[in-house]
Amino acid sequence: MFAPTFLFRNQWLRYRLVRDYPEQLKFHQSSDHKLSDLVTATDALLSEIVHDTQITTDHQITSESESYSSTGSSPLRLTIGPVHTPQKRTELYHAALGIRTAISNQAVHISHPPDLHELSLENAQSIVPPHLFNFICLATGLSDEVPDSDAYLNVDNPSKVLSICQDIIGLSGKLTPKSVALGLTVRHATTSKYLLDLLHGLGHTYSYASVLKAETALAYQQARSLTDFIPEGFELGKLFTLVYDNIDFLEETLSGSGTSHYTNGIMFQVKPDGSNISVQKKVKIAKSKKTYTPTKDDISAYHLFKKDCPQYTIVPPVDLHLLEESKDLDLNYILTKLSAQSMPSTWTGANIVISTPLPASNLHYLPIIEASPTEYATVKHVLTEATKMVEQMQCPAAVVVFDQAIYCKAQMIRWTDEELRKRLVIRLGEFHTILAFLGTIGKRFEKSGLEDVLVEAEIVSVGSMKGVTSGHMYNRSVRAHKLLFEALTTLQLKEFLACCDEQTKEIASSTIEDLVGKLVAGVDLSTDKEFHKAFLNHVQNRCKSSSLYQFWNSYLQMVSTLLAFIRGTRTGNFDLHISALRDMLPYFFAYDRVNYSRYGPKVICI
Repeated sequence: MFAPTFLFRNQWLRYRLVRDYPEQLKFHQSSDHKLSDLVTATDALLSEIVHDTQITTDHQITSESESYSSTGSSPLRLTIGPVHTPQKRTELYHAALGIRTAISNQAVHISHPPDLHELSLENAQSIVPPHLFNFICLATGLSDEVPDSDAYLNVDNPSKVLSICQDIIGLSGKLTPKSVALGLTVRHATTSKYLLDLLHGLGHTYSYASVLKAETALAYQQARSLTDFIPEGFELGKLFTLVYDNIDFLEETLSGSGTSHYTNGIMFQVKPDGSNISVQKKVKIAKSKKTYTPTKDDISAYHLFKKDCPQYTIVPPVDLHLLEESKDLDLNYILTKLSAQSMPSTWTGANIVISTPLPASNLHYLPIIEASPTEYATVKHVLTEATKMVEQMQCPAAVVVFDQAIYCKAQMIRWTDEELRKRLVIRLGEFHTILAFLGTIGKRFEKSGLEDVLVEAEIVSVGSMKGVTSGHMYNRSVRAHKLLFEALTTLQLKEFLACCDEQTKEIASSTIEDLVGKLVAGVDLSTDKEFHKAFLNHVQNRCKSSSLYQFWNSYLQMVSTLLAFIRGTRTGNFDLHISALRDMLPYFFAYDRVNYSRYGPKVICI
């Protein structure tokens, strides 16, 4: 037989509650007849609960403080017993109501599209009520302190607590920085709808549809023309740089044709310290848009009927002083590795230690141009847009950087237009210049045993050797030449120290000790030139007596020029950068780098 079941109508249940609790309950009738009445406690009942709770808590605290004072070892802490009594359940109920009230009163605003500052950790902390934060810290055991104010408790992992708190706030229907930022990040990293739906179902992120709307809004905002606004954080009247290159999407086609070739650009400027700083205008975009339809660029046809070139009488000579200083730094770094102390293991690490950090820059991505950058019409369009940006930024001129394939066409167009010559300075990209010089080194020392040395030393694998010697693998190629440069220079130094007199050995020992101290202190590795002069005289004499020694010493000279170019570029030393490029030109001419040998002098004579 089944147990008896008691069913109550709403009116009968209300009658019994009024009968049993006449002064403890209040009834609030809803305007919607479909909804039930709301029952709340009266002030008398709340006062009774608070009074009982205060007596219990004071008793616990008093007893604990007495025990602590007798031992004199532990601080005052609030202990909570097991929640199984009606009184404890009531306390928990009212604590939850208090936290809910704090959440509902907390203002949470995230615009559409979301702003970067709104998704920061600082903004996340501003929307989390201290009561909720402290409750999670106490409930999870991250803290045992009794909050004496409305401030946040000091814990080791506040970001994790904020993450949990934001999930709780999200259950109330409010957007949080975590849900928006995590949704956009997961979409960008994986493009997986399944993963986003899974995280959204667990309450961690935006929904997939909301992420698409946010990305669409960001695309509309990013695609606004620079004629309408200046990028946020940029300073008017201050020099800025534009960099353009190709961006290719090599879709799978039967013939290999019909792939996408677009032009992408960036704009950057050293972070300003002045007052004339732009603020980006907010764009109102409908939340219903899930897709973005870009506007077609109006690229007019352009034909270069006449090729012009300015006449240069002489190419400026290389600054030997700057190159010598750069080569001395490389030699001094290798000298420090001869010491018994532990020094930075790489050329890059040593230069980071002794170099002054460059100021940070603002970066802005320009709208993509749906046309190939190698077309004259596209290059002309880019240069025209660059002049508009110069006017908008109220600058006398701007620097525009291209790779070699675009640089030659841009210069031809610029030389035929007086306005472009006044407003734009066109430069050759450093990355492709380094690739070209790496290929020149590989061509000069092809089949000389260079490949065998790198393979036997396990620096480069056999399958990657062609990409390293041709310069197409930038990281591997630069690393291989750095290591071989250090090894050969070390052999030169050891040979020299083995055959020099005692006085020179003492000079070398004091020089190495001085350099080690400077490298540890992170200062410039400049020293007395006496040891350097003796070493260079030894190298010159050995080159005269041995053609093989001279051949491999020429390798060291080429790599030192490469390192000087990299150092000048990374440290912002433009004079060293130009001097190293000037030193590369004879090698470009000698090893059939026609385009770089043709346009390299134009770069130097800016």
